[in-house]
Amino acid sequence: MDQIIQVINAMIENQSKISNVEPYHKSYFFVYNGKYIFSIVPKMSPPDEAFWLNVFPSPKYTVQDIMRNFDKEDDAENIPQVTYDSDDFKSPEATETFRELMQVVKSKLYNLDAVFSDILTNGRSADDEV
Repeated sequence: MDQIIQVINAMIENQSKISNVEPYHKSYFFVYNGKYIFSIVPKMSPPDEAFWLNVFPSPKYTVQDIMRNFDKEDDAENIPQVTYDSDDFKSPEATETFRELMQVVKSKLYNLDAVFSDILTNGRSADDEV
């Protein structure tokens, strides 16, 4: 298995280390282990069937710095990044790994762990919130 797939699986297994999730257009930026910046982007062919995972290896940037630079199209290329395309792996398992990471990141953005925990702990239903 390619190393990036192993890295994605490690992030999925250690979800508590994913933080600072920020939506940006169709992508989701996040920090792993307090220091590594990534973004995951669904490709539009068809949606949720393929993904790009961007790695921003330079420690001198924050998620906000990167998003600001992406707003200025000319500056976006000045930020070092490596992009992985789920289509390059040619296996359904690899695509599923990318898809699962996307779901984990979105769940973090909306704090779904806390929502689900509250529902399970208190036995509340969606109707109780209305």
